[in-house]
Amino acid sequence: MRIALAEARYGDVILFRPSSVFGRLIALIDGGPYSHGAIYLEERHGRHLFVEALTDGGVVLSVLDEHAGNFDVFRAPLPQEKKAALLALVNRRRYDFLKIWRILNFYLFARPLPRDDSQRFICTELVNWVHGFTLADELATPRTVHERLR
Repeated sequence: MRIALAEARYGDVILFRPSSVFGRLIALIDGGPYSHGAIYLEERHGRHLFVEALTDGGVVLSVLDEHAGNFDVFRAPLPQEKKAALLALVNRRRYDFLKIWRILNFYLFARPLPRDDSQRFICTELVNWVHGFTLADELATPRTVHERLR
């Protein structure tokens, strides 16, 4: 269920609409309106913090630009006990470039689909991992996570 940013709690999922050529390509191939996913962490000193997996930094802590308007927040809270496990990944897990290549092979050439794991992450794989692999049955993409949460 989509919610307002002001209602966000730890664990809620943030899905971003494309804002770059690469993002538009992801949304086009994936077949949905979103190109990126992240986990809401908390509001601190008037700033909304979230954790995401980025190509140029792996798992990182970021500040949400609420005025950009290119995102939606979906209710998917987690118990506070899981926060330490998520924060332990920040700056310690790398981005899974090979997974992106394998996803493209799946969509373009019907090659076997890789399963999510917890060694390296793409953005929505991190989201699915934090939620105990409950947001997608096989592979978490922005579209499959959105379908589960709406």
